[in-house]
Formats: sequence, structure tokens, C-alpha cells
Amino acid sequence: MLTFDEDGYLTPDEPIEVDFETFIREFVINEHRADIFTEYRQMLTDLSSLSPGAFYQWINGSFVTRQARPKDIDVVTFLSQQIYVEFEPLFRELRLKYPKVDAYFVKVYPEGHPRGFITEFDQIEWRHLFSTDRRRRKKGFIHINF
Repeated sequence: MLTFDEDGYLTPDEPIEVDFETFIREFVINEHRADIFTEYRQMLTDLSSLSPGAFYQWINGSFVTRQARPKDIDVVTFLSQQIYVEFEPLFRELRLKYPKVDAYFVKVYPEGHPRGFITEFDQIEWRHLFSTDRRRRKKGFIHINF
């Protein structure tokens, strides 16, 4: 079970790993959210067809709060640098195809790769962006492995 603070934010203020079923149960709780989730799931299906390997997502924004009518769902997908390079133009298309999904994609370099620091930097940057709101209040966000 997930924990929320008095502002409706997830706690603690870090990536909170859940499985996909838990994510659905906790956040797809009304018709408005189901509409956003349907678009997210369609994007996820498209993404899975492009990326046959494992990937993970950090999910943030009002969708992972107790807000009844979030505007969209914010998603950062971390996937193999090889897949990213091969399909980068298609990832850009996915961002445009699904307006209710604010999607970003991050290259994950293999451990020991000379550019591995780029992955580490991107993770630090997204973690910083996702762990506070605009008023600098701390909040958690969702991590799902696929």
C-alpha cells in the first residue's frame, strides 16, 4: 500500500517501486483518470513493440497524487542506449501522438561504458525534478520495471 502526505503527495520523496497492477489499483480510480491511463497504456504498447528489451519508467506529476482530475501523466522511460539510438525519431513521434502523456526518454548505457556518466547524470536530474513540486515541497514518484 502506498503512503500519501497531507498534500496528497507520495512519501517518501524518492522513487517508489511498484508493479503495474498496483499502479493501476492505486491511481486509475475514476473515469477521468481511466481516460488518461488508456492513452498511457496505448503509448506503452507502442513503446514495447519498439523496445523488445527491459526498460523502466519513473512516473510523476498530478497523476500520482490524490488529485481527482489530473491534467496528464508524466513519464520518463529509461531504456538501452542501443534501442534509444535506433528508434529515437519514433520516440519523438510517440511524444506527439499521445498528448495526455508527457513522455521523455533517457539512454541507459551499459555498466562500465565510457558514457555511463551520462545515464547517471540524467537519473540525478530527473530524480531532482520529480522529488519536489514547484513550491519545493518534497514528494515521491513511481518506479515501474517492464
